[in-house]
Formats: sequence, structure tokens, C-alpha cells
Amino acid sequence: MSNLIYLRPLQISDAQISYQWRNNPEIWKLTGSKPDQHITSEMETAWLAGVLRRTTDKRFAICLKETNQYIGNIHLENIELSQAQYGGLFIGEPSYWSKGIGTQASALLIDYAFETLQVEKLYGFVRKEHSASRRMLEKGGFDAVEQSAAWVKISMERTAWLSQKTRKEVATSQ
Repeated sequence: MSNLIYLRPLQISDAQISYQWRNNPEIWKLTGSKPDQHITSEMETAWLAGVLRRTTDKRFAICLKETNQYIGNIHLENIELSQAQYGGLFIGEPSYWSKGIGTQASALLIDYAFETLQVEKLYGFVRKEHSASRRMLEKGGFDAVEQSAAWVKISMERTAWLSQKTRKEVATSQ
């Protein structure tokens, strides 16, 4: 399946859309935290301005290729020389849930981390009860390495990603 989406750097102007997503309780059911108050456009703009200043994060908008519509977010956090944290993904537009877009966005972010940033390791955390997200990440090459009562820690080494990428390239060329 070809990619229906692309990633672009998140922009302050995206807050005019994303603040609406932050007020949708369905989006926050399985995330690590949720707002404890109604989020206004001004609050989202201020929050986004703050996170975009972080030099150890890379935040991206998930956009549809066909229309350029902004439909979600994905990001890396705690980027260091040798590793980065897969910080999270969400599709804010419910009409695009369960359509494989999260898988595509995740693959693009993983490629960015290993190809562009040249990190050696990616790691992240998935809520234990969010089995669909965990399956998506494991299918994408992450391994579960630790578990707590609420969370599963996942990890992927650059060497494993390169091996997986080579296998896919060989399979598509035959």
C-alpha cells in the first residue's frame, strides 16, 4: 500500500485545529494523560509554542497527500546522540481512525529517526490496554522489553531496522 500521508514539521498555526482534538475525550482514552480542563485555542497555541522550542524534540503534523489536510500528530522526544524516544502518535480526525494511517506515520517517523537523525536506538512506552497500538509498533519493528502494571516499554535498534528495511526492499524488487 502506498503512503496516503506525509509528515511535516508542526507549526504554531496548527493549534487552530489541534485544540479541538484536545477536547475530544475519545482521543485521550488510552493516552498517558488528558487535559483536566477545556482547552482553548490560546492555551493550545501557548503549549505548542513551548514544545516547539525544545531542541530535544521533533514534532510533526500528519497530513494527507491528496488534500494536505492536517489530521494528527507524531513526535520524537529526548533526542540524544545515540537514542530517541518515540513520543507518541495520535490521529485527531476520527474519520481517519483504523485506516492504517498510524502505521504509515510511524514508519515515516522511524525512517526519519534512523536515516536523518542517525540514532542507534528508539524506545517508547505504550499503555498496556492499548493493544492495537502495541501491535502496530511491534509490526513496525519494535520489541516489548519491559512491562509495568500500566505500561509496556518498547525498543528498536538501528541494526534491526536496517535488516528489516533490506528484507522489504528485496521482497518488493522480486
